[in-house]
Amino acid sequence: MAEVLSKLAETGREPAEVNDELQRRGFLGVTLAVLPMTADDAVVIATLHAKTKAHGLSLGDRACLALALGLRVRALTADRAWTRLKTAVKVELIR
Repeated sequence: MAEVLSKLAETGREPAEVNDELQRRGFLGVTLAVLPMTADDAVVIATLHAKTKAHGLSLGDRACLALALGLRVRALTADRAWTRLKTAVKVELIR
């Protein structure tokens, strides 16, 4: 969520307003879930660093991949670099 709000802030959107809008429109908690990060998640994210460093993935990118691994779901991204990763996560491009 922080990564998405940060990217939208780069386009001039106010993060708090976007968050409020997502809640108002029923996305947060229904379509989108924001889950807490645990110490175990941090270990997975840190472990992914070596595997993803050459592809330039950010901490937020690795957090997304770790979440997908933990939930055993595919990771959605607009970043083609993710498709070149050698991880157990199935990656799907959204554009």
